[in-house]
Amino acid sequence: MIGSALGISPIEVNDQWLRADRFKMGVVGKHYGQANDLWQIRKYENKHLNKYKKGEEKRPYKTAVIVRELLYGLNLTLYLTFSDSADFDAIKSALSNPKWALSLGREDELIRISSMNEVELKKKEKGLYIFKDTIIPGDVNELGYRPVLEDGVKGNLLQKAPRIVNLPSFFDTKRNSEARIPTKYQKFTFISSLPISLEEDCYYDDFDNQFFFIF
Repeated sequence: MIGSALGISPIEVNDQWLRADRFKMGVVGKHYGQANDLWQIRKYENKHLNKYKKGEEKRPYKTAVIVRELLYGLNLTLYLTFSDSADFDAIKSALSNPKWALSLGREDELIRISSMNEVELKKKEKGLYIFKDTIIPGDVNELGYRPVLEDGVKGNLLQKAPRIVNLPSFFDTKRNSEARIPTKYQKFTFISSLPISLEEDCYYDDFDNQFFFIF
């Protein structure tokens, strides 16, 4: 999203912003429905291409099936913080007048910024706090969390349980290629509408009445 706002490539975002650790962020948000969409994709690999050129394969690719998660009515609040005030001003200006269309990743996941505000976050010292509809860096199974079973939580609780995902955080690129190769992974926990209690230091937003992490 930041790369699109600035009008720079994913490679430049990775090298100039992520590796340089020029910003940190927090995420709070919810959606009002979801579905899984089954897709068939084509994978081109050198080994398969060489066999195709030799006449050993009928096609220069192989197929694979992936599941795409689709979210309906997604609303997010992103908290961005910068150590350099010049970076803060540059990103604020870019998001106000982006050079390219903003998306959450895939080209069909366009987003609209409804508002931007400068807020003063309250840092909370280590204590037992309730987290909901947010992302936590790390694996909460290792942090000793507990689910909070409120009366308003409905539906399949297993589907609403925290989801731990190992995601790439840094990439390398081959020379003369736009292909990105993950070089570092980091675990994140996605907390949905099932609240959890966790004893950690964190941040708090008075307006949204939310506890969350900056990472």
